[in-house]
Amino acid sequence: MTYVTAMYYAPPTEKIGGRGYSFKHYEAPFYNIIVQDKPIIIYTHEKLDYIKEINSFFKRYNFKKYKIIDRELEDYEYSEKIMTLKSNDNLNDRNYHICLQKLRWLNEQVESNPFNSKKFFWVDAGLYHHGLFPDSLGGMERYTNINKSRFYPKSSSTLFTPALSEKLFKQAGDKLFCIKHTEMTLGNQIYKLANLENYNVNYIVGGLFGGKKNVINFLNIEFDKYLKLCLDNNMLHLEEPILSVLSSLYKDRFDYKTFNKWHHDMPDPETDSFHGSERNSFTEDDVCFYKLFL
Repeated sequence: MTYVTAMYYAPPTEKIGGRGYSFKHYEAPFYNIIVQDKPIIIYTHEKLDYIKEINSFFKRYNFKKYKIIDRELEDYEYSEKIMTLKSNDNLNDRNYHICLQKLRWLNEQVESNPFNSKKFFWVDAGLYHHGLFPDSLGGMERYTNINKSRFYPKSSSTLFTPALSEKLFKQAGDKLFCIKHTEMTLGNQIYKLANLENYNVNYIVGGLFGGKKNVINFLNIEFDKYLKLCLDNNMLHLEEPILSVLSSLYKDRFDYKTFNKWHHDMPDPETDSFHGSERNSFTEDDVCFYKLFL
């Protein structure tokens, strides 16, 4: 299998929007992907020495199964329309150019298949951070130095091992494997646009999804169709609402695991505090995001 991801520098103070992170900010959580020892393709650009930093990172850890795609965000065919719909008062840390191209970029690599893989997964570069995954299970704080004792193979408790990729590989059959949040909702506008007003629409998470070539090919075409429909109606959505609509329109093309709590229920071992949640905010029936990876 091959992983596909993206890392770009775009600060929230710019209209295009973004987190404004350097590569160093991603390095520790990103290493949790690399130790799984699967090929990875990274879309990025030259800003803030990203390409140089990524190449240096892989050389430092002797990882050779990677490919860098130098792609400017402004080259996206919908860039002008997105920028028109984004008002100056709507500056934020979400970069629509990246989010809306996840499935497209995944599909590009399905077609080029430089590592001769059978399955392909999109994974957000910083997904495996300790806001979502407990420190005791390998969740990494962003912008921290890599201490190899906390990563595979030296750590015996981390979730992020080659076995995790093998698990994902087995879970992704002929359908698109993805993750569903059971309590998040979509806006009524996109319901109406897709004629789903009377449906219980799933909320699909955009941080990790994948499968075989055929389903990715099909959903890439449909994603672009509904994205264009949104833009033609002057509606700007991220990838998750559109993936969610597709999962309701084409239920036979999706297979997902479900959860209802983003933050984990295990306190930081040093501070005894929770990341984004209170100790009493969890019940026995809650399924935290990280538990899908156990």
